[in-house]
Amino acid sequence: MDSAFDALTLGVLALMSIITLVNPGSSGGVELVPFADIAAAGWGLTGLYQNGGNIAMFVPLGALLPLALGGRLASFPRVLAVSGAVSITVEILQYVLDAGRITAVDDVILNCAGALIGAVLTWPWWHAQSRRRGREGAQATRELSHR
Repeated sequence: MDSAFDALTLGVLALMSIITLVNPGSSGGVELVPFADIAAAGWGLTGLYQNGGNIAMFVPLGALLPLALGGRLASFPRVLAVSGAVSITVEILQYVLDAGRITAVDDVILNCAGALIGAVLTWPWWHAQSRRRGREGAQATRELSHR
């Protein structure tokens, strides 16, 4: 079952790469002031599309990370660290590859928020699996110590 989550997670990463790196944007640039890009987009349809899209794109990653790799990423700080690293990598690649997109710290903030939302939505499932793995590990340790 874990390998299915690993494959889904890789699929999500591949789709994110296509959306953010292969699909060219219309303008380029760098925005390193936190929340400036979010404020500039406003609360209208453009802001909803840009900001909501950044959040929505990382929800599946945040939902799958705690379930992938045998549950080794099953914590909110780990989901935040991995999603942050992925988002920073995407932003750097957009700049280096001149993908016609604005490289912005706000995108990293919104992407991480989306990943945390995904992790919260699947928390009951991966938390139960993590507890079950812990009980199974403790039982295996007891069995080995009784031999």
